Amino acid sequence: MTHLNSTSHRLGGSIPRDIGEISQLKVLSFADNLLGGSIPHTLGDLMLLRDLDLSRNELKGTIPYELSKLDSLIFLNLGKLMRHCICLSMREKYSLNNDTLASNELKGDIPHEFSNLNLVRLDVSSNKLGGPIVT
Repeated sequence: MTHLNSTSHRLGGSIPRDIGEISQLKVLSFADNLLGGSIPHTLGDLMLLRDLDLSRNELKGTIPYELSKLDSLIFLNLGKLMRHCICLSMREKYSLNNDTLASNELKGDIPHEFSNLNLVRLDVSSNKLGGPIVT
């Protein structure tokens, strides 16, 4: 399987941790559902993943650092998703074209690593981020 699109199906529960075992997955969307729990760190095992959309859910916790291992990722939408999110981990090698982290409750300083990202657009609006804006 290369594409899994379960957008707007009113799915509840949590994202299964074994989803990271679908090694050929390139597109994953669970957008606009009722998913809770945390984002599984095993998503970082999906090395071919290009598009990840988990927006408009009720996930809690932190954005896993393991997502930064996804070198093929070009679209990431976590908008209107996280509740009580306490950190944001990114690494310098990201080359996303379109990154949406808007309307979450991300807290803390804007990571200085953002200045090293090869982004066309980064939306972190409607959060609780502080510090200098990096360019």
